[in-house]
Amino acid sequence: MKFRIILCFLLLLGFSSLSNLALASSDPDVTTTFTLSEVGPTGGDVRSLAIDPSDPNRLYLGTGDGQIYRSTDSTKTWVRLLSFHHPGYVVDRLIVDKKNSKTIYVPLWSLANDEDGAIYKTTDGGDSWQELTGMKGHSVRALALAPTDSNFIIAAAIDGAFRSLDAGTTWERITPKDHTDLRRFHSIAIDKDPNIIYLGTEHLPWRTDNGGKDWVCIKGHPTEKKQQFIDDSDIFTILIDSQDSNLLFASACSGIYTSSDRAATWTKFQGIPFTSRRTHTIYPDPTNNQVIYSGTTEGLWKSINGGQSWRLITSLRTVVNAVAIHPSNPNKIYVGIRFGGVLVSDNGGDSFIASNKGFINRQISVLLADRSIQGRVYAAALFNGFDGGLYLSTDGGKNWQLSSRGLASEDIYTIYQSPWNEKLLYAGTNLGLYVSVDRGESWSKITSKLPALAITPSPKPTPNVPATGKKTFTTKKVVAKVSSKTKKLPNATVTERVVSVAPNFNNRGHLVAAWSGLYQISETGQIEKLKIANYIGKILSVATDQKQHIIYAGTNQGLYRSFDDGKTWELVTILNQTPVIQAINVSPHDGNVLMVTSDTTCFLTRDGGKTWLRRGGGIPYGEPLAVRFSNTNPNVIVVGDYRNGGLYISTDLGESFTRLERQVASNRIGAVAFDNFDPDLLYVGSFSGGVYVLKTPGLSVNRGQ
Repeated sequence: MKFRIILCFLLLLGFSSLSNLALASSDPDVTTTFTLSEVGPTGGDVRSLAIDPSDPNRLYLGTGDGQIYRSTDSTKTWVRLLSFHHPGYVVDRLIVDKKNSKTIYVPLWSLANDEDGAIYKTTDGGDSWQELTGMKGHSVRALALAPTDSNFIIAAAIDGAFRSLDAGTTWERITPKDHTDLRRFHSIAIDKDPNIIYLGTEHLPWRTDNGGKDWVCIKGHPTEKKQQFIDDSDIFTILIDSQDSNLLFASACSGIYTSSDRAATWTKFQGIPFTSRRTHTIYPDPTNNQVIYSGTTEGLWKSINGGQSWRLITSLRTVVNAVAIHPSNPNKIYVGIRFGGVLVSDNGGDSFIASNKGFINRQISVLLADRSIQGRVYAAALFNGFDGGLYLSTDGGKNWQLSSRGLASEDIYTIYQSPWNEKLLYAGTNLGLYVSVDRGESWSKITSKLPALAITPSPKPTPNVPATGKKTFTTKKVVAKVSSKTKKLPNATVTERVVSVAPNFNNRGHLVAAWSGLYQISETGQIEKLKIANYIGKILSVATDQKQHIIYAGTNQGLYRSFDDGKTWELVTILNQTPVIQAINVSPHDGNVLMVTSDTTCFLTRDGGKTWLRRGGGIPYGEPLAVRFSNTNPNVIVVGDYRNGGLYISTDLGESFTRLERQVASNRIGAVAFDNFDPDLLYVGSFSGGVYVLKTPGLSVNRGQ
């Protein structure tokens, strides 16, 4: 049976459908079905938007992790293009050929460095793509087609500007290779005369009037500062008015500029507050040049008088990356924002609604399936903005809602449910520890003591009836060896990033791993900081063994463990090493079985740390950040790799692993959780594709027993 399960996973590699896959074993006695679904939460970071000029109901959306989505019903629904999959690259631009809207160009740049990038092209509306090999290896930040000749293309990259006269087949450099300032480009515009080209660098704009033979810095009037472009950073946009080529717009960190004389002089628009002037995009109304939209890091602004005055039409906390306006219905506005996906207005910006069905771009750091309520799942999304990052599903991931009241905009790195009080949840954030006494509906920050409502009552003592018939009571007491060198520090404050919480089975309390140290919260709510031998530094993880009452702590200098409730510690050697320990997972079936992960690999022990196995067959080196043991089958382990991607499943207690490979939005896995009511159900948290629900019938059954 073990072989049949692995065989089914191998067969799964050949399928590309996103959900509802049914796989049958060749054995007529056994039929095993697998399903994988991308379930949300919807929304996320939109980096670019583009409208098909020949079909305004068709829109394209680009993300910060190399994905493109398409809508054919005016953003009511979105579908990810399986044909375009370039994780690790940013889709900041989508350039649709106005003369043939099936042709689209996508410049890419790498998040990892300034050297990597590319340009991709489709001629069938995104169903298939080809790389323009002449620009391979260039970090391309902007691209433009000449308004009079769509075969004429300029690409603006970190290392220079390049021109193609044959729709991207061949390229030539048009800026000096070693020029001090003609580099690190971010924006581009081409005049009706294609010899006139404007480029924006990370601090100033430039222009050529002869196709790149000569370049001049166009910061404005040579002496009058009021008519100059401020020597700034990141010129995000340069636009030429479609009717008047003398009229230019430019947006930068310091705000919006306009020129009516081809950049001989510049005027800075006033009316937008200083803090909102980091302007990612500027978008004039295609039907009325007096109406201008400005997308900033503090909301979308609108001017109805050519930029003389401005009005904020979204929340000030909205980070706007992209704007698009329906070409024949200017009241219909599409806005791509950093955290909330796509916003749509049908009334010129008086009101907006989110329109993200099918679009999922969330970085999931933590998953928790509620222990006592079926279908209740918690998911934490990193870098999720002012709304907070905790999402709650009550139907097994089909629908999600924010559950961040009291958490503000802090990032969450762990969620934990108390084993003694099912309503009690802890959330570890980048700024400390929070507690919820109502299953995550609301949250309070813990300072120096646990709130009274979060203190778990002591269990009722067990009655003893001696021969006399008189009732007496006894409670179990754990005797621990106390080091004379240990000094308790009561009422400590949990500070900095909290990365892990675990139960303390010695005293019905909790253990908290934070970058500022390891803390213990007692049953009565007192908080003390524990000293781990001579180690001083970040605590990266904490875990406990219920039966043997062992505490494990992961650090930058290795794995520590304590047999006496944190009074004394010993450093555990793993294959003659003391690697960085990022995560610790103890098998719920056998406390001698542990799997720990470092920054490059994972280690497994089945004898309480006496001997260790590196990785297990089938798992390559990477960053196996997420590890979970099955709740019901002691032989099943699931490992998710965060750096190189991949979800690995073992059915033989770590001897071998099979990678479950699928073309999902992101194969980088940061969180895994088994459902507590359906042990064949697995929740998987990805780097940029949100939560996946994996149904694996048969894994919960221990066939080896």
